[in-house]
Amino acid sequence: VIAKDVKYGENFKYIDPVNIYGSEFGDNVFVGPFVEIQSNVKVGSDTRIQSHTFICSDVEIGNNCWINHNAIIRENVKILNDCTIGSNTICENNISIGNNCVIHNNTMVCAETLIESCVFIGPGVSFTNNSPIGHLRDESSRIRGAKLRFGCAVGGGVTICPGIEIGEESIIAAGAVATTDIPSQIIVAGNPAKKIRDVGKQSLIK
Repeated sequence: VIAKDVKYGENFKYIDPVNIYGSEFGDNVFVGPFVEIQSNVKVGSDTRIQSHTFICSDVEIGNNCWINHNAIIRENVKILNDCTIGSNTICENNISIGNNCVIHNNTMVCAETLIESCVFIGPGVSFTNNSPIGHLRDESSRIRGAKLRFGCAVGGGVTICPGIEIGEESIIAAGAVATTDIPSQIIVAGNPAKKIRDVGKQSLIK
């Protein structure tokens, strides 16, 4: 089903069955089978949305993005240009993702997370955003999303605790648990994550 109010540019292609409502697409967009895209979604040119993906309302996806199989993108998510979202990855509501970001498969990005440009997130990363867990205690929950600054890299299987800020071009080693803010341009590892050394100048983006 493609609703009558859907707008699309040149060379828009899709494979049935799809459900697309009240959305807008640029040129050269591909939508795979078993995809549902709800109302008021904007998708830029040269973007590919693979099969079994679910995109909620009020989402913006930029140019030249790749949304892989079985991804879920919740309400009010904004993804800029040249980004990849891995298979089985969930982006909860109110997330901002910059340009040139890669989020690999099986990652859970919690609501209210900020991801700046040129960030790499490995497979199986878990973001958390609720401290304390309100429904288990006599205290209201507090949603605090993480902030991932420009050019940082998060290895596979990392856990990021609520409200953590990861500094520019820092690296979190695979399997680490980030429990406190991480300054810019350092490498951390372990549980809890602790500094190993500085990032070498030859590895910096800037």
